[in-house]
Amino acid sequence: MRIFKFKMAGDVECFLSAGSDDHQVITSFLRGASRNELPDAVRVMQMRADSSGRLQKADVVWGQTSKHIALRRSTIELLGAVVPADSAWLDLESGGDVLHLWRPPLVEGAVDWERSDLLRLSTGTVLAVRDPVFRAESLDGRTAFRVEQPKFSDLFVTDRFVEVWNEIGLTGVLFSEVWSND
Repeated sequence: MRIFKFKMAGDVECFLSAGSDDHQVITSFLRGASRNELPDAVRVMQMRADSSGRLQKADVVWGQTSKHIALRRSTIELLGAVVPADSAWLDLESGGDVLHLWRPPLVEGAVDWERSDLLRLSTGTVLAVRDPVFRAESLDGRTAFRVEQPKFSDLFVTDRFVEVWNEIGLTGVLFSEVWSND
């Protein structure tokens, strides 16, 4: 099994929250707030592909970091079963378009904290997982997931997810391998 993180592929479309209230909703969602605690949709400003060629249209629309990934409905449908059924989604409205901010499920115990290279605060809080070591048995067939620390976990996907993404020919993402048990 191999585990990857998302990396932006070139100059592709991105989004920003339309205001501070919208930013707060996105932050709460990514930190794990229940969908019934949040509005049905959030307004965003989408930086779109244009005729100048500065930004390219892609199957992923990026937020402010690699932890903010919005998918188009058509992308979700093409990926099918490799997108975990228990993923959470927050609709992002942008000038008539609807994007879907993706929060894969949290898998506690997926990281071996003792063997991973971590950046911690003096309080012990994990700021970043620099070189993760995963417990493959804890993933139980998952193809996409987040981990319990740091609060804004990277999105991790397995080799199966990457294979399907590449077979379909989807765009906007490079996958960076972060761990392998081979």
